[in-house]
Amino acid sequence: VTGLSSQESRVALLSLAGWAHPRGSKTQRLVVKVVTTEILRLLRFRTCYLAHCLMNHSEGKPEVAERVFHLCPVCLRKML
Repeated sequence: VTGLSSQESRVALLSLAGWAHPRGSKTQRLVVKVVTTEILRLLRFRTCYLAHCLMNHSEGKPEVAERVFHLCPVCLRKML
């Protein structure tokens, strides 16, 4: 598990187990992506399947690294 959140209980969990160099700039960027995604999930954003987006599903560090660091137009519109 990289990140997990529950909208009902408003709790998010972030696991950094197995992530080398926790102070490296690449790792910090990955952590910010995961934290941002989990915060948005707490705000009722769902996994995005429509476009290349920060809210796309990922199963671990390699997939998080490939994920973009912006929201697609559909997810941006949800913020209004």
